[in-house]
Amino acid sequence: MTDIKEGLMKRAFWICCILFLTWGLFLAGNKGSASDRNEYGGKTITFNFSNEENNSVSLIKILLYLDNNEKKVKREVYYTEKYADKKGISKLVDFFDSDAKKSRSEIHYTDRFLSEKGFNKTIDYFDTNGEQIKKEMFKNGILIKSSGQ
Repeated sequence: MTDIKEGLMKRAFWICCILFLTWGLFLAGNKGSASDRNEYGGKTITFNFSNEENNSVSLIKILLYLDNNEKKVKREVYYTEKYADKKGISKLVDFFDSDAKKSRSEIHYTDRFLSEKGFNKTIDYFDTNGEQIKKEMFKNGILIKSSGQ
């Protein structure tokens, strides 16, 4: 179990690094297109990365969902196939509360990761201070382990 914990800690570190980088790209104005309406009543902004950018940041695209007050509600990060093969992570989805603080984070893993580790999705839940309060692990949509509240 310690090996799984260490592996997840390393993955969480790299995910944080990538999210920091992607947020920097967002602030730098690497904006793509925006849809008029999404399921949250606001716009969805799409950041597409060129093949050259894909190689440097390991991202294909980022979708940022805003509500009708233009507050971020959800962020989806899609990784390149090369990154997914190397790290086992294909997609990251973060959900934000009304104060724009991350309340939940989903990591979607590759099939190869599933065959090696026995799960292909994790969900981390956070309190209002940003502390992780619960973790769930899934195998093909079925909860296989839960820890925390």
